[in-house]
Amino acid sequence: MSLNVGYNGAANDLQNVTLEKIRILANGSVGIGTTTPGTDLATLPTPPAPGTPILEVNGDIALSQKSGGSIIFHDGTVQSTAYTGVTCGGDYAESVDIAGLRTSYEPGDVLVIGPDSGSDVVKSSEPYSTAVTGVYSTKPGVVGRRQTTELKISKTELSMAMIGIVPTKVSAENGPIKRGDLLVTSSIPGYAMKGTDRSRLTGAVIGKALGNLDSGKGLIEAVITLQ
Repeated sequence: MSLNVGYNGAANDLQNVTLEKIRILANGSVGIGTTTPGTDLATLPTPPAPGTPILEVNGDIALSQKSGGSIIFHDGTVQSTAYTGVTCGGDYAESVDIAGLRTSYEPGDVLVIGPDSGSDVVKSSEPYSTAVTGVYSTKPGVVGRRQTTELKISKTELSMAMIGIVPTKVSAENGPIKRGDLLVTSSIPGYAMKGTDRSRLTGAVIGKALGNLDSGKGLIEAVITLQ
């Protein structure tokens, strides 16, 4: 088997037109099975920045490592599970900025729009808040993410579910919660309660309860349907 490398722009060009399999461009881009790595990416709605080194493979990619193989991005995001056509959860979430330390948030926390522009969301803390935006989900089916000029790190973001079935922290401060009850924010930070005041429901409904809570506080599944 022959493996020829064509080095673009160099005097000692080793390129063999009939055998070339790998092309290394002067900007560091590498093409396997293509002599123009990154060229077609320029037509994408959000193309890579000009001059960004690209690895492009015109063919299949196989990770020969039996387990534990992963792709690690600069912002700390790790992709370690291949897409099989089946999502791991049923909810849609978006990765959003939070106020304070991520360790102060727990799965199931009810989230609202933060008062300061430096953070997107904070824990809910008052009843019937119309600033409610979703619930902290740790196993979302799909996670969307806004791309900005500044790379974010996982310590300043969490996944906020806005559609779907999500475990949600609830309180019985406004009475026992039954399946089908409308849920709104409560006075307990991060918790939802049953919504009974019809005059205050518009814009304050998080979703509908799929579980029951007779007293105290707990975690139940809820259908997140902001309205």
